Amino acid sequence: ISTVGIIYNLATAESFYAAGYMLGGVTADAMLIAASYGAGAAIGAGAKMLTPKFNFVSKAKLNNHFNQHGAGMGYKTKAGYVRGANSVIKKGTYIESLNGYVLRTSIGSGNNVLFVGMNRAGTAITTFHIKSIAKLLRML
Repeated sequence: ISTVGIIYNLATAESFYAAGYMLGGVTADAMLIAASYGAGAAIGAGAKMLTPKFNFVSKAKLNNHFNQHGAGMGYKTKAGYVRGANSVIKKGTYIESLNGYVLRTSIGSGNNVLFVGMNRAGTAITTFHIKSIAKLLRML
């Protein structure tokens, strides 16, 4: 795969995601998360678009959480926000007591995780946001 360029912002990453590009060997979801936080990444052509496996439990819940957390996490679209949550589910660690997935991030102080909460059945997303590791530990 040839290198196409460097991604430094979410708007560009979402454009490349829609066109079917990806980071050299890494999913397009990861590219969106990296770009969301200003982490430049070289990309290559040839990736197929990924369909999110999990959606929010309801449109109202998605709208509420996207409006609350989306912009602060760098997401410009609800679709990108859902893809980002699915990437955390795919790459993160499941914590049974929280019924959610965490993935370490360098956002802010570097002591944060991306957190995706799931419904009790584990079939739908209930929340997606940044959580400090200190707050996470207090919840355990």
